[in-house]
Amino acid sequence: SLAATDRMKEFKETLVMGLRTVIFITIPASVGIAVLSTPAIRLLYEYSSGNFTAENTAQTAYALIFYCIGTFAYAAVHTLSRSFYALKDTKTPVWCAVLSIVGNIVFSLLLVGVMKQGGLALAYSIAGILNMGVLLLLLHRKIGAFGGRALVKSILQTILISAVMGVVVYAVAWLFEQFLPVNTKIIQIIQILLSIGVGVVVYAFISLKLQMPEAEQAMNIFKRKFGRILHRHHKKGDENKQTENQDIQEIKAEDNPEDNPEDNPEDNPDTADKQTAAEDKQEKNHTK
Repeated sequence: SLAATDRMKEFKETLVMGLRTVIFITIPASVGIAVLSTPAIRLLYEYSSGNFTAENTAQTAYALIFYCIGTFAYAAVHTLSRSFYALKDTKTPVWCAVLSIVGNIVFSLLLVGVMKQGGLALAYSIAGILNMGVLLLLLHRKIGAFGGRALVKSILQTILISAVMGVVVYAVAWLFEQFLPVNTKIIQIIQILLSIGVGVVVYAFISLKLQMPEAEQAMNIFKRKFGRILHRHHKKGDENKQTENQDIQEIKAEDNPEDNPEDNPEDNPDTADKQTAAEDKQEKNHTK
């Protein structure tokens, strides 16, 4: 790794860009899930049997919104923990995780009475943010400054763009329900996919217009991922086509034995030479 080879400057640059990219992806995803929490849960759990009602959907969506608050922190914790591992420090992430668990228990006890299931979800999110904050602080003490201002600026930009995207996604989902009844699964799927599609376009457009490095980094990641998938699909298609061609040739060879040199002595030079030699020998014996 970069840390193991004393290339600390590159290590810091890679670390901060990794954090910025992870947060750039997870914050808008969390906003989208929160905004579409009710339509998504309705799609997954509400059926005509009535076992899961609209009230159940509202209560579940209420908790899901608070879970979404800490998603970016848990994603960042994963990146920060690996940074400590690269520095050959495996104890710090473990102790921070223990602190996070204790914090989760404390905040759950404080919030569950006031917010019910939402309090439990919020406590989980606060614990994740606490874990991320402590890891950032300890890492700063361990390796020095590593682009904190750029990280904060990126987070603020991401939050603002995600807020705009969230408003647009909510508006699309709400307008959809005004014109079409969302009482069938097909309509519900279309509503969610349309809202997500518009949100992705809005978020990508604004972030690229602002020339955020994280946007280009995320685009490159998606291109590599989809490029590999397309390459594998194309390669598999070529292999299947080649196999089909071989099967067709074998079938033709079986249907037309005269095309096979082994089955047709006249087309096989070795067999023809042997037959000619045998005929010459017979003529000599006859002459004698």
